[in-house]
Amino acid sequence: MIRGSVAVFALLVLATGGSGAVARSAASNSDIYSIALDGTDLRRLTETPDSEEYLSRSADGTRLAYYATKDGRTWSVYVSNADGTERRRLAPHSRTVDFREPPAWSLDGRQLAYAQGFGCGDVICNRQEVWTTDVMSGKSRRLAKSAVQPAWSATRLAYTRARLIIVREPSYRLNVVLARPDGSRPRVVVRGGEGASWSPSGRFLAYRGFDGYGPSGVFRIRNDGAQRRRLRSPFDPTVVSWSPNRRHIAIVGGTLPTVYVVRANGRGLRTFGRIDLESEHALSWSPDGRRLAWPRGKRILVRAAAGGPRRELAVGKEILHVVWSADGRRLFFVAA
Repeated sequence: MIRGSVAVFALLVLATGGSGAVARSAASNSDIYSIALDGTDLRRLTETPDSEEYLSRSADGTRLAYYATKDGRTWSVYVSNADGTERRRLAPHSRTVDFREPPAWSLDGRQLAYAQGFGCGDVICNRQEVWTTDVMSGKSRRLAKSAVQPAWSATRLAYTRARLIIVREPSYRLNVVLARPDGSRPRVVVRGGEGASWSPSGRFLAYRGFDGYGPSGVFRIRNDGAQRRRLRSPFDPTVVSWSPNRRHIAIVGGTLPTVYVVRANGRGLRTFGRIDLESEHALSWSPDGRRLAWPRGKRILVRAAAGGPRRELAVGKEILHVVWSADGRRLFFVAA
């Protein structure tokens, strides 16, 4: 196996993709809701024939973005106001099989970036690309070929270059790339890495490192490729998310998917609790970076980054994705 790649058959055995769970069918009649942090004032924001998934919020808190489908096969990118009104279809979306994440908002709220897969079977896609869509006009364009996992900073876009190779079995060669927001001047900053998460300042990236056999750990690196540091992390990390206050990094990993939190200096790894396999990308930091929320069955779990008791919000529905409101008083979530 080529170094810096990851075998697709291993992803299926472990039931985790390059950035999350193996493909599953859309939840039946899943909708978007919001709830107050004390568990009161549950609101249903969408009630359509569509099933919504993979929710994200604009930085200013005024809008939501998500994917929706009627038949589980034909998907589109949608946006709405934070209260669910003015729902609008932006662009068609061709989902990838093994790299699924919510649409990524640019910090100015003008663009969405997301991965698309083409020629996809049950296991792999022949082609994967990062696309962007202008939120006002709906105009879409391909930003990068052989690319997934887009993530914005104020001045750059990071993504994973995932090149499909076949030696003894299908594999991906994974590298972290930085480019200008328009996709120009791409530059590899990490060879054998994926799933980059920006520090709030945009000076550093946290990412999952790979050797020739799979995940080798979580690392932090400066945006010019210098000062690489290995962080304490669980076995088989699958998701990395930097807190908005820069102090902590959340990680999903372990034999059974579990949420961990480590300080940004790489020390003090703590276990926070189990997370549902299909919801690994539902980790959500509060706007002040002091609390973390994630779904577990029909509950939303909330815990302070510094530790302490865990709050549980029971909603009576299977929760798929969770996102904080911009003021930190409510949680948006997708549930079926």
